[in-house]
Amino acid sequence: MHLNRVLRNTFSLFTGKAASHALTAVFNIYLTRALGKEFYGDFTGALSWIVMFSIVAEYGLGTLMTRMIAREPERSEELFWNSVILKTFCSVAAVALAIGALLLRKIWGFGDQSGDILLIALFCLFLFANAWYMSMAAVLRGHQDNHLEAVLFLIGKVVYVALGFGTLLFLKCGLDIKTRLMAVYFSLGAFVPLVLGVIELKRRYGLGLPKPSVKVIWEMLRQGWQFFTIMFTSTLHLKFDHVLLWWFGYKAQLGVYGAAYNLVLIPLFLTNSFTESMYPALAACKEGEEDFWQRVMVSLRWIGCLGFPFLFWATLEAPRILEFVYGSEFKEGALALQILIWGQGLDLFCPFFGHVLYVMEKERRVFFINMASLIGNILSNIILLWFLCLRRGNDPTLAPIASALSMVVSLSIMFAGYVISFGAFGRAGESLLALARPAVLALLTLPVVYLISGHVPVYLTWIIYGVVFLALALALKVVRLQDYKRF
Repeated sequence: MHLNRVLRNTFSLFTGKAASHALTAVFNIYLTRALGKEFYGDFTGALSWIVMFSIVAEYGLGTLMTRMIAREPERSEELFWNSVILKTFCSVAAVALAIGALLLRKIWGFGDQSGDILLIALFCLFLFANAWYMSMAAVLRGHQDNHLEAVLFLIGKVVYVALGFGTLLFLKCGLDIKTRLMAVYFSLGAFVPLVLGVIELKRRYGLGLPKPSVKVIWEMLRQGWQFFTIMFTSTLHLKFDHVLLWWFGYKAQLGVYGAAYNLVLIPLFLTNSFTESMYPALAACKEGEEDFWQRVMVSLRWIGCLGFPFLFWATLEAPRILEFVYGSEFKEGALALQILIWGQGLDLFCPFFGHVLYVMEKERRVFFINMASLIGNILSNIILLWFLCLRRGNDPTLAPIASALSMVVSLSIMFAGYVISFGAFGRAGESLLALARPAVLALLTLPVVYLISGHVPVYLTWIIYGVVFLALALALKVVRLQDYKRF
């Protein structure tokens, strides 16, 4: 395994997904402004609801299939088609659960019910599309053809954004109709690359017609449940705050919170691209290899250098960022954004820790870590919303702060759990040190932002700060270009 392939996959995933997410980010900014806090909160809440149930449809097979195909590429055809069959049944179950839970919400009388069921029903198309798409993407990742997935991912975003811009700019209808059309376009953004991807799988890997096998389906059911529980708990703990605000009808506050949350996700694009590229590379290795842990520590240092500069810069510039991106209407979310930065910032590192444990086939550890984090998230959200909002006469003004603080609690639990797990292998201190070096350097160079922030636009402070940080990181050998020799 050569790092040039890891670098190619990281670069391909990042450039493809960066372009996709940049396009989507620009569209989301316009979407947020066009729909306003109320309808954007409605869209965000419904999407979060359906994403939570999409994990049931996907059954966590994407990660399992990537590992299996990386080790046994000749099984690509049988794993792909049988996963599609299994996921179809899982998607039907997911739709029933999503609609059924929403009907319970209506019976219990929570929130504003107008249009919610129809919006969720439209989003249910995404359940099927995403589940099948993830099987196709797993084949590409298993063969380490991540650049193809990046292209397909970009195509899907172009479809969604093009249709969305056309509707928002030219269609004369109410905001409620436009919100529902966005749900349909979101699903089409997964269906189109799915069809193109299946055609490419057939051409590149000779994928034949479906060959159902009860044995293979049972194998995936038996091995996939751990990944399913891990993915479900991790997704629920990331989306529970959105869902809870939407459940209680705090749609305008969810619009503000969701706008801030989307900004925090930006640095995750690069680190997740790196993590996804490293996973098949590490999966093809063995833990017993002499330099396995050295490879892990090098990766952690690089992830720290990709993430910490953004965290420090965004914390200092949060009010200016919100005003520049969304307008003065959303400046009330500045404190929630600053809290989210350091809560969600921990999620820069947690996926990589989890993938290392996947390689070592320690899925149970990951499950218990995610479960503890989920419990912390649920309890902290309920407690903080109760004391800050419900006890004050159902006052929703502090709801974004409550949700942001809950994210800090839950991801702190997750991060601590991974460090403790690494401690079982005698690597806790080494892993923290690998992250501490770029964190300290990012903190020491933070005065650059402070000195220039009053003189240049907010988007230029990031570029200048990033260049200064990277130059010092290379000069002080916090990271080295020759790290590729480890692989």
